[in-house]
Amino acid sequence: MAHILVVDDTEDCLLPLARLLRHDGHSVECATNGLEALTVLERFRADSIILDLMMPVMDGFEFLDALRQREEWKDIHVVVLTGYCENLRAERLNRLGVSEILLKGSLDWQRLLKLVT
Repeated sequence: MAHILVVDDTEDCLLPLARLLRHDGHSVECATNGLEALTVLERFRADSIILDLMMPVMDGFEFLDALRQREEWKDIHVVVLTGYCENLRAERLNRLGVSEILLKGSLDWQRLLKLVT
């Protein structure tokens, strides 16, 4: 069982994804923006984070910057799941330790499960 944090401001993505992960036996916490996700991480030790990039309050890029500044969170596995055209920022995401970038429109659920567990 993995401990997974899902960060996405879109309920149409957040809720089904959390449900799928829980059904697969994982412990799941959710956040609707990066600032909320940082608060969740204070009490929930995630093994993996599934992260949207475009969110209000604190977007995924700002969240990654904050995440990687904390020593205790530097090793958390991050998979970006976004509708945003990631080609423009792939180099930056690689520097921030993102292991994989997946597009929401063409998501392979089985591949996502393998990446976060």
